Amino acid sequence: MKRNRTTRKKNQIQRKIGVLTGALTILALAGCGATDSTAAQEKWETPENQSTMETEIAQETRETQPEFMEREFTVAKPDEDFFYREGQEELYRDRIEFQELSVQSNDISDADTWFRQNDLFLPMIKNFLSDTTRIQWKEQAPEQAKWIYEDFAESVTRGFYDDRYFYEVVDTGRNGADLGSLDLYMYQLQSRELEITLHLGDFLYTEGYEPEADAEYDFIRQNVFWAQSEGDTLYLAIGHNTYAEDCPHTGYLMAIDLQNGEVIWESPQQVSNANDFVMLEDVIITGYGFTAEDDYLHVIDKATGIDEECVALKSAPDFLVEKDDDLYVHTYNTDYMFQLRRQSELARDTQAVKEELQNLPDSIEELSTSLGVCGLDYNNGVVGDWGMSYLAGFLQAVENGTPGKLILAQPTDEGDAILTYLSYNGTDVYVMQDSSRDKLRGNGEAYTEKICDTDQVKEIIGEVQGMTRNRELNQEEQEQIRFFAQNRQQWRFDQETYGPYGLQYAVYDLDGDGRLELMTTVCMGTGLFSENRFYHVSRDGKMLEALTQWELPERENEDSLDSDGYDLEWTMDAYRDSQGRVYYSGSNIFRNGAAFHGIIQGFFYLEGDTVTFQDLCQSTSEADSEDENTIDTYYDMDGQEIPEEAYDLLLSDFTKEMERGKAYINWFTDDDVTEDTDDAWYQRLAQSYRYALYY
Repeated sequence: MKRNRTTRKKNQIQRKIGVLTGALTILALAGCGATDSTAAQEKWETPENQSTMETEIAQETRETQPEFMEREFTVAKPDEDFFYREGQEELYRDRIEFQELSVQSNDISDADTWFRQNDLFLPMIKNFLSDTTRIQWKEQAPEQAKWIYEDFAESVTRGFYDDRYFYEVVDTGRNGADLGSLDLYMYQLQSRELEITLHLGDFLYTEGYEPEADAEYDFIRQNVFWAQSEGDTLYLAIGHNTYAEDCPHTGYLMAIDLQNGEVIWESPQQVSNANDFVMLEDVIITGYGFTAEDDYLHVIDKATGIDEECVALKSAPDFLVEKDDDLYVHTYNTDYMFQLRRQSELARDTQAVKEELQNLPDSIEELSTSLGVCGLDYNNGVVGDWGMSYLAGFLQAVENGTPGKLILAQPTDEGDAILTYLSYNGTDVYVMQDSSRDKLRGNGEAYTEKICDTDQVKEIIGEVQGMTRNRELNQEEQEQIRFFAQNRQQWRFDQETYGPYGLQYAVYDLDGDGRLELMTTVCMGTGLFSENRFYHVSRDGKMLEALTQWELPERENEDSLDSDGYDLEWTMDAYRDSQGRVYYSGSNIFRNGAAFHGIIQGFFYLEGDTVTFQDLCQSTSEADSEDENTIDTYYDMDGQEIPEEAYDLLLSDFTKEMERGKAYINWFTDDDVTEDTDDAWYQRLAQSYRYALYY
């Protein structure tokens, strides 16, 4: 089976991109910034079929009617895209720290797997998930909500509920010249009676973005993605299912007064197109992303709709679930888990920090499984291969001015653990060193503490880590990187051709010979077609040489997949053989329609002037049309079907005699370069190499 390399502009499936930090970097609050705006003048229009007197009567009725009495409102859209009522004051005062607990590739797994593995639940029906998940959610639903699954499971197109209402979204669609309607029906969860009907036809299309072609209407037509109420306020997520450039007015939240049907605020655009959002006491956490668009979590002030801050993600989020004070986020190719903490909760109290450190295990082996702990050896580099994401994330937080915390575990020569606790509040860093586990400490202090500025904390990490590349480059390295920058026209991707696909660049030393490699990668289209290129400077320093890429020849078996380049990541398993050759793990993930995806797994290595891609095994996952489950099949590289156990052995046997390590490659994009000059490109390329690690 050959890969389908076609690209459809309107495909809703998010592209797989190897952008940002992958499994290594805590996602930083990206400083989207609050939107400064004066409150718009309130302006509400009376429906054409309702007189002023009728409006007054209706208003009087609403004020006196019991809570369960049916009400009906036609919601008028504010004149401004970003809007909040005069007098509304922000609630958000204590900023949130998104402390990463885990981030891992999901190999383009469906959301069903993610929900089941993490035992997650959403009050949603009639969604695109499998019957298995829907049955599970029906069983997990509270008793007062089980009737929804009986009465609406077959009829509703989009529905969700909270502890008060069931929300049914009804979009009649376009019929010729008639654009149809968009309505939200709110049923009392307890009584099952229809209480409120909201007519949202004013939000279907945006003035100035109404295409003439019938087909285009389907793409920019707005819909309600999620709804949730609190008191007399209803919060809605509204958006369309195509590129923002086709209609920028999309992916926003709206707060509606349920007493009168008026809009309280409308958030900035392009902050929410995930299937749901998460409500906290003073904010709403949303997710937005799309092909060739930035992918973020957003923190929206609940009182005004202001976009307070955002967190960069590797790809577009589609589900957000809060569980036990942790935030689970599923994206197209990556699963995240964050601990949500307020800035004021970051420990700087001496006794509290001591107690936290005392509760950690004593041995290095046990510490290696502790959340938030990074294991380092001053002399020999990283101990094992654990906790590097916490280190990289903390460094990134300090760079971005984002609160963060890190615990370093350093073994003594005798194997005892010395812990270093670092807490950054956005201004300075509180540091406590715990030597209580050091048997040779004698009468020395078990705990020492100090406050450092950001430059000092980078030095502290460098002193403890010892082997970090965040250092001054030697002259030879500088010359090579400057040559890369000056000759970027030879390796930089053509922006017109590749611009929408998240181009990435990095500098690394694949074979450790001091001769640096300039690497470029891009993953394109819904088929996930990957393209990799490698360069280094000629030995005389006068030419930029493109490295030869060698791949296994195309297989003749029709069940064998053709490799077309690996999806290069931020972190990769790496293995060194007895000759010193380093093999980097890689995979080639691809799709052929929504119901089929496959993966080739193997390794690549540099030897001389040739990068060799060594494919080892392959698997496919195809939807079963009968029961909506997926069928996983495993093959060797000749296309012969093999058991899953044999599939795993092909990978493990290949490296069983090699020394295991890890590679951290600091990728960046064109957008990360401040200006198109030799110096700006040199600085960013140099930064990429300084932060690159092999451990």
